[in-house]
Amino acid sequence: MKYVDLIKFIRINKIIILLLSCLFFTLIYTLIDDNNFKGLNQVNDITKHEIIKREVEEDVDEVSKENYENYENTENNTSKELEKDINLNEATKITKKDLDQRELDPRQIKPTMMQKMFNRFYFAVTTGCLIGYGDIYPITNTSKTLSIIQSLLTVGLILA
Repeated sequence: MKYVDLIKFIRINKIIILLLSCLFFTLIYTLIDDNNFKGLNQVNDITKHEIIKREVEEDVDEVSKENYENYENTENNTSKELEKDINLNEATKITKKDLDQRELDPRQIKPTMMQKMFNRFYFAVTTGCLIGYGDIYPITNTSKTLSIIQSLLTVGLILA
């Protein structure tokens, strides 16, 4: 097969080649541990949210106490400051309710093999199509290198 014939074959079958490359990279990504990606490990994500929630709660409590003390000490407190305090308290309550309603599901801790494959296929397609939503992204050099290779192959496929 000549080089010119190979180029013609690639031009005709770009979508099939893209799909096959996504399937190929899905298999490669499946061989890699979940710790190479961010957005897949729900336990780590929920733990991070809980830590942030506690830190924000402490900051909000401090601000609320300061504002309350300032309110008691000054008689001419503006309505804007009161409105700000009320809005801050309401936002805190809504955030607390939202985070309290999130419960861990056993499937989030240890996803099934089908879910793992689907997550990898989703990542391979978004990377292969150069969309990259960012909900799942590589965090180690191994997974970043594979993503770069897949993206470069896609660009090469587009330019061919």
